[in-house]
Amino acid sequence: MSDNFYRSKEFKEMLQQYEAVRSKGSFPFMDADDLTDIAEYYFYHGRTQESLETIDKTIDMFPGSLHPLAFRARYAILVNGNAQEAFAYAHQINDKGDLDYFYTIAEILIADGKVTEAEKYLEEKEAEVDEDDLEDYYLDVATLFADYSCIKQTKFWLAKSTDTDSLDYKELQGRIAMEQGDFRRSEHIFNHLIDEDPYANGYWNQLASLQFAQHHLQASIESSDFSLAIDPDDFDAVLNKANGLVQLGNYDEALKYYQRFKKLQPLNEAGDMGIATVYMAQNERKKAIEALTSAEQLCPPQSINHMEILRQKFNLLSSDGKYAEALQCLEKIKNSQGATQSELYVMRGFLFLKQNQVGAAMRYFGQALSSAGVGHDQVTMLVAYAAYECGYIRYAREQYLKIVDHVDKGSWSGGWAFITLCDHELGDRRAFLADLKHTVELDPEAASSFLSTLFPQELSATDYYTYALQHPQMGTMPYEELKD
Repeated sequence: MSDNFYRSKEFKEMLQQYEAVRSKGSFPFMDADDLTDIAEYYFYHGRTQESLETIDKTIDMFPGSLHPLAFRARYAILVNGNAQEAFAYAHQINDKGDLDYFYTIAEILIADGKVTEAEKYLEEKEAEVDEDDLEDYYLDVATLFADYSCIKQTKFWLAKSTDTDSLDYKELQGRIAMEQGDFRRSEHIFNHLIDEDPYANGYWNQLASLQFAQHHLQASIESSDFSLAIDPDDFDAVLNKANGLVQLGNYDEALKYYQRFKKLQPLNEAGDMGIATVYMAQNERKKAIEALTSAEQLCPPQSINHMEILRQKFNLLSSDGKYAEALQCLEKIKNSQGATQSELYVMRGFLFLKQNQVGAAMRYFGQALSSAGVGHDQVTMLVAYAAYECGYIRYAREQYLKIVDHVDKGSWSGGWAFITLCDHELGDRRAFLADLKHTVELDPEAASSFLSTLFPQELSATDYYTYALQHPQMGTMPYEELKD
């Protein structure tokens, strides 16, 4: 449902009518689709209990009705992470020839990690779609896959559409360009879309995400502010602004926006993940662990966020000396098959290195590297990061030097920036200046990401080298390593 619809006079009057009847203890007899719109509005604004009460009563009143059951199915898979429950609701839908039924089944499959099955299902259903509805079908299916970052499938279905002048088509082009790293084209598309419809929150939010990906943080925050001016409760805009603020080091303000997001979306783990990020930056480990524990409880097991939460929690528990709890967290990662065997070896090595058991750590790092196969470079990078986090800076630098040329030409960036950071902490000014110059020339965005804390906040990454030359103390104070 479009954000604009919730701001319309029509919807506001309908909501007012509904709430007036509910305030008297009754339930209004309204159209099933209207009641579903109200339930979606409540959910969108974090009023989950009211949303479920509304939709469950609607399903009782209109058994077999498409949209109430589709909403309940999506809630089951996206919030509860329960595909079986989601299918149980979907299969109650009477009209199994409706396009929205097709989309519901496909989304359950995609959210459950069965993208190939969803592709096959939607290709089979294409033959059942009326010719007049095919354009809508192509764009809707492309949008569905785009929502889950399935860009290969998005491109496939978008290529079927001939409605190239529609805003939906252009938006998908912008999203594809962004996912493929063609930021300039994507930004051009979304700026054009904003010119066409300046009150569309979604376009501003996409632009903010795009600007954030390019580390244009102030511009991203400004785009989020435009979105929030249109709708102060737009949770995507709230989250985007929080992410921008935390990257700028404005932690207190970022925390306020993450808490605001959590209030708007109490069942979304992203709020607690952001709060944990702030507390980690402020070295408030206990609070960060508490926030990650809350995020873990909210996050569906099949979500990509689930493993990220467990990994961060493992790192924090290890750093806080809570090794038994960290080991329990590692077992969860292993049981969820959220990491390769090589990655598990690296994490075990990290745990031992945190306890200064160097021999055991090096054995696990060796096992990680010997079992990595084609992922050898990536595992070497993980070993380097693990060693760095434990204070073994020289070893970390040596490991990364083995792969940096491969890494920076491949799918990862920031190798030389990481090495420059190691130079700085080792107090090797000569290497620091040489590698800083190389980093800034090669990848100024990575330089900003890795090295921004070493320089004034307002300084552009392209000026880092000149600044370092003018400040002879930079790169001369060695980090007190646990073991050099």
